[in-house]
Amino acid sequence: MQEASRLVRAGRHAEAAAVLAVLAGLMPGEAPVWCSLGMMRVASGDLEGGEGALREATALDPSHADSLACLGMLLATRQRAGEAEGFLGRAAALAPGRADVLYAYTRLLTESGRAPEAVALLRAAIARHGAPGGAGGDRDPLLRSKLCMMLNYSGARPEEVFAAHIEYGRWLPPARALPAAVDRDPARPLRVGYLSPDLREHAVAYFLEPLLEHRSRGDFSVFLYHAGAGGDAVTARLRGLADGWREVQPLSDEETYQQIVADRIDVLIDLAGHTAGNRLPVMALRPAPVQATYIGYPNTTGVPAIGSRFVDATTDPEGSGADALATERLVRLPGCFLCYRPFEGAPDPGPSPCRRDGHLTFCSFNSLAKLSEATIAVWSRIVRELPGSRLMLKGKGLADPAVASRFASRFAVHGIGAERLELLSHTASTAEHMAAYQRADIALDPFPYGGTTTTCEALWMGVPVISLAGERHASRVGVSLLGAAGVPELVAATGDLYIATALELASNPERIAALRAGLRGRVRASPLCDAGAFVAAYEGALRALWREWCSSPR
Repeated sequence: MQEASRLVRAGRHAEAAAVLAVLAGLMPGEAPVWCSLGMMRVASGDLEGGEGALREATALDPSHADSLACLGMLLATRQRAGEAEGFLGRAAALAPGRADVLYAYTRLLTESGRAPEAVALLRAAIARHGAPGGAGGDRDPLLRSKLCMMLNYSGARPEEVFAAHIEYGRWLPPARALPAAVDRDPARPLRVGYLSPDLREHAVAYFLEPLLEHRSRGDFSVFLYHAGAGGDAVTARLRGLADGWREVQPLSDEETYQQIVADRIDVLIDLAGHTAGNRLPVMALRPAPVQATYIGYPNTTGVPAIGSRFVDATTDPEGSGADALATERLVRLPGCFLCYRPFEGAPDPGPSPCRRDGHLTFCSFNSLAKLSEATIAVWSRIVRELPGSRLMLKGKGLADPAVASRFASRFAVHGIGAERLELLSHTASTAEHMAAYQRADIALDPFPYGGTTTTCEALWMGVPVISLAGERHASRVGVSLLGAAGVPELVAATGDLYIATALELASNPERIAALRAGLRGRVRASPLCDAGAFVAAYEGALRALWREWCSSPR
């Protein structure tokens, strides 16, 4: 085992797996050895071999929590959610104190459309942890961060969601004093840092890349802090646009804090919020004078050291109460708060499917976690009222028959049979994902947590999106995007109008065809893709925040 551990520390996972295979042969009844072998095979890319070893470990000792957890996580990544749920559920019951296991389990539940169950499990686990700094408590805010994330999907009242974010902030370490030597010149060039686990082919990158590519290089230097593992072609492209690149995924919060301080970052921007892999505890230490959050999360963070959050006057109207439900000051960018860079490999939209297929196809390619009961009820009514219509859903969980069956049963309750549903699983590439829109006529935005990247992608593929204007940021992003794209008529103010808007458009194949032919051009020419104008306004907001800090008391 010592030799295997040495190889693991050196990152030589395949060699470690070979050593562990020999050891497993000598100790065939030891579940921990088989578990270690399985993990090393997975780390070296041998998923089949890893699964086999982990299954052997769980068979040898059905109560070995590590083996159950690792097998469950592996099955989840391999799109076998129904089977993964059983292993992760058993692991969570055997090791209730392990935040990583509980997070994997509750994330799986949420992605299968069972957010209320996930929230209940997280609340029960949090109740066992005591109060911050109190007897029986700890200082690990991970579970509370995951609760904040899951609450966005659960349909909880905005006040309840806000309270959870406030509570999360209480578990963070206090902000540290800034270096006394920071140059407070309000006009000098600024060093801007972005901290994210998603610097890859990910939704965040579509909105980050224009900021990097079109920045005023004489006024803004950019440092990217990559908090994720691995990378791809998008990672390489982003790295090429940055003045500095730091791999912080293997670093502790303290080490990451020290790196950012050493880089003398003036403005540090979190791009993850409470999503997976976030480094909000680093932001809590305040490594930069000005700190903000942007793009990656549709809510407040609850982190006292994050001073600002970028939104717009449509997603968070002044006087709407949005400011009272944010721990940050809301900085409203002019127009839409996002600038979209379309996927360059997207195919042409193609002809309207309704004319080719003889029936209309509605679709949603949003995360299955967003498909609330209210959303399913409304979508079912739309499909029922349009004879012959179909609804196409796409989500990575649907590759598993158990998850697909569960979603089909949720629609069956509302009178929609399986013959009117088309359930598509996760595609291997973004190009394939975009091509799937060629089979859809109208996209339906879920609520109360609507789409962002999915809305932009649908529009780019010539598919109009019907969106319901809600009362909070997550349910108003579609309003902002559709307005910026020049199709505000696709926004409905009430559930009944949402249904009426969808049915009216569905009954007009000529208008559908016109939108399909013209939407990409309209989006390309719209403010949504006008990177030059957007970045100028965005940099103006950064400069204003810096000037304000420079004039604040020392």
